[in-house]
Amino acid sequence: MPVLNVDDYAPSRFLRSRILERAGYEVREADSAEQAIASCASGTPPRLVLLDIALPDGDGFSVCERIKAVHADIPIVMITSVYRTAQARRDGFAAGADEYLLEPIEPERLVASVGRFLDPTRATGTAPPATIITDSAGAIVSANAAASRLLNLSTRGMKERSLLAFFAPGRERIAVQMQKAIEGQIVQEEATIRPRDRRPFTVRVDISATPFERGGALEWRMEPL
Repeated sequence: MPVLNVDDYAPSRFLRSRILERAGYEVREADSAEQAIASCASGTPPRLVLLDIALPDGDGFSVCERIKAVHADIPIVMITSVYRTAQARRDGFAAGADEYLLEPIEPERLVASVGRFLDPTRATGTAPPATIITDSAGAIVSANAAASRLLNLSTRGMKERSLLAFFAPGRERIAVQMQKAIEGQIVQEEATIRPRDRRPFTVRVDISATPFERGGALEWRMEPL
């Protein structure tokens, strides 16, 4: 069963298909909401859907809902270059998306994302990313165990510390990106982080406004590269 690659912009669709085919996946394409829904309703539905949100005859949110209503087990990875706000990502997950990616996407990250859902050699559950909630100034409100390991601090020891202090060099650049996230954008950056008593290393940082009930202003997700 193939991966269904849905995008009305032919160059992007072609590039993603070639990347996945080189990684060993069979790929089927669709360039509209109607084609995507019809492909999932066929006798051989896809194993996974890569779903662009801005389609000419509908939006990816409603397409996701319609596919999940019939095939709740098909993973849907939303991909967008337009819907880059924290609210749009929440809307995507509310519609049933299993992952929400912003373009441009590095080939290795695209393959890793698809593999996380389809590679039978992987464990069923994947470890959660390092996730930290801060206030609008960057002071840590809460963090998960993965973040504790990343920064080499206990979760209690992280509380109220400035997360920006761990970014060196490049602290000023991250502070600027943090303000964009406060304004509602999803920010994705590569940055150098310096954990306590360890050498610096590079991480992919995802910063977005967090829902009020999480007890802070920003959610930070960090993944070592």
